Amino acid sequence: MKKIIAILISLNFLVQVAGADVLKDFDGLGENKDLYDTAKALHPEMNVSVVQERIIKRRNRVEIAPEISSIGGGEKYLNTSSIGLNGRYHINPWISIGGRYTKYSNELTTEAKNLISTLGAIPDVDSPESSYMGMVDFYPIYGKMNTFGLGITHFDLYLSAGYGQMALRRGDTGTWAAGGGIGFWWSQHFTTRLEVMHQNYDAARLNGTKSSIDSTVASIQIGFLI
Repeated sequence: MKKIIAILISLNFLVQVAGADVLKDFDGLGENKDLYDTAKALHPEMNVSVVQERIIKRRNRVEIAPEISSIGGGEKYLNTSSIGLNGRYHINPWISIGGRYTKYSNELTTEAKNLISTLGAIPDVDSPESSYMGMVDFYPIYGKMNTFGLGITHFDLYLSAGYGQMALRRGDTGTWAAGGGIGFWWSQHFTTRLEVMHQNYDAARLNGTKSSIDSTVASIQIGFLI
């Protein structure tokens, strides 16, 4: 969580420093005001609204986005975090497909360390090492908001699902994930995503059985659109 907070602070600083360049791609709040006033004057009894297209083009484009994640749940005796790399091909503004590679870091929990030091018992854990998944994203909700007083930021709420393989200390297993997030499109090239996924896989035990492991993966992705 400390890593995520630090990235958010850094992102705020980066946006303000790059503000002059990013503003070139922002949409204005006051655009088309004369046209709007004219339409209202001609037909005061009608409801008049202005519809604007997405200014961030996401048709036939590739997005590359490194990520850092905080993982809740998972193995009882492990604290796990991860870094990863996402690649997405945006077919159109509503659908993208791609892949994700993740590298995991594991540390024994305080409870596990106490078991070892006081009882000499070694916890039965099958720690995750890496994974890769094919992903599909669906973007049903699109919106705009005023950001830092600089202009209008475009964003999408999206759903995501994927399936792939996970490498564990005791072998490989299948893994799936499902969830969603919000994607911010700061400019034609600079993107940020806040994402929460539920992930599941089977861990091997020393007695030969399998345990179903469920975890919640909260990530921040900072990407580049090509």
